[in-house]
Amino acid sequence: MKLKNIFYALSLVFALGTFTACDDDDEIAIDNSNPEQEVAGTYVGTWTRTAGTGTPETVPGTVTVTAGERYLATVAWTCEATTWTEADANTGLVMNPNGLSSGVNVLPEVVDGTIVLYNGSTTNGFTTTFEASVVKDPDTGAQTMTFDYSWSIQSGRVPVTYAFVFTGTKQ
Repeated sequence: MKLKNIFYALSLVFALGTFTACDDDDEIAIDNSNPEQEVAGTYVGTWTRTAGTGTPETVPGTVTVTAGERYLATVAWTCEATTWTEADANTGLVMNPNGLSSGVNVLPEVVDGTIVLYNGSTTNGFTTTFEASVVKDPDTGAQTMTFDYSWSIQSGRVPVTYAFVFTGTKQ
């Protein structure tokens, strides 16, 4: 009989424990950041282009980010490569980022101060998908952008893939 009473008492304690909560006013985190404003500006650095497994070619250039609506921006590229004139045999598109621009989505910092800019559509100014990251140095506040993409063209009967990388610092 005593064992039965102890069992009922413990059952009651466990049942009451299921109706408790740690905190009844948990706050919901709201992202009030404006990453498009944070990355807006002109980044000065270098473009490096590599055709297939060939030797990389490096020239000066810039990437300018203009803030748009929340989480959106426009990027425009300049590149001082006057010799990068190869064109796709089918489309005539020249493999040079000079003068191109495109809209981008801007993702807020998630980890380590990195903000990501990307466009997953092939109907943008590049006709290819691309991604860039902007990292802010926690000590100096300097922002560095790394931007990379690749273009594949038909050069006669041979497809050639060009890898482009931009690295620059916000001015």
